[in-house]
Amino acid sequence: MEALHQFRLLTKRFRYALELFRSCYGPGSDKRIEALQKLQQYLGQISDCSTTRDLLLERSDLSNAQRNRLIQQVEELAAARIIQFRRHWQENFDEARRERWWTDYLTRFATRQGQ
Repeated sequence: MEALHQFRLLTKRFRYALELFRSCYGPGSDKRIEALQKLQQYLGQISDCSTTRDLLLERSDLSNAQRNRLIQQVEELAAARIIQFRRHWQENFDEARRERWWTDYLTRFATRQGQ
């Protein structure tokens, strides 16, 4: 979970950089920023589940049965959110052609700005 949290922070910084220089890029930047926002949303939801699980473990006012039932529900929700995250990742970032979609686009506009 910590690695996913750190990855979320990195994607957030990358998205902010793209937003900051949005005027330097063409209309395709909106699609890329949207994909990053959705990725961050999934990562945030997973992080929320992890935090909720940790908070439940600290609760002394719950019986073990109640705590275990709630933790199981949170873990099931986290698992579903991880599936959504992975699906989004595969559709928008994982394939070699998607990597080129990003790098070609960013390189093309960076080259134009340098001229």
